[in-house]
Amino acid sequence: MRTNKQATVALSLTAAILASATTAPAEDQELVEKVKKLEERVAELEGKGPAAAAAKGTPWEAWIGAVKFSGFASASYLYNFNRPSALTAAPIGGATDYTRGRSFDGAHNEFALNKLKLALEKPVDYSATNWDVGFRADLIFGQDAALIQSGGLALGSHGDLEQLYVTVNVPIGRGLQVSAGKWVTLMGVEVIEETANPNWSEGNQFLSVRTLPAPVFN
Repeated sequence: MRTNKQATVALSLTAAILASATTAPAEDQELVEKVKKLEERVAELEGKGPAAAAAKGTPWEAWIGAVKFSGFASASYLYNFNRPSALTAAPIGGATDYTRGRSFDGAHNEFALNKLKLALEKPVDYSATNWDVGFRADLIFGQDAALIQSGGLALGSHGDLEQLYVTVNVPIGRGLQVSAGKWVTLMGVEVIEETANPNWSEGNQFLSVRTLPAPVFN
């Protein structure tokens, strides 16, 4: 009787061991799958997974995606209570009732479409490790364009290529940026875009200051 009991216990233990041996690999496999999913999720959050790479696309697509488009339109009306009638002809339009000391808003008792400004830009960040190339192009159409037109760069009688330049970031130091092309100014209180000025009309300094000849170094 004892022998039968011992045999039964031995068989039960063997069955338990075999059952645990068959279920353990399944549990381990499930754990491995969970770990893989967690690793994939972490990689996606860090931007290193295949889905993130597909979302980013090629470097060219990323470069194009960083291009920004902006613009604005402006109009004005001026009434001169001195009522000019035969003053100096206007720098734009040839009107004889142009108010002295004014630039973009001088025509007496007239509405004016000052400008339609369009800008396309790929900004460049300073980087100590990466090369990068960007650009900016500014187009102006309207009355103001005739006043600021550059020789050979006019787009008709009321259009102007205000700015067009390329900027390259050279990974030297914290980043060295080199620009080449045409641009309006590197700094200034008053600029051509009236939306960026403290006042709508430019002051006498804007109208009267002239650029001195630039020194030449050999």
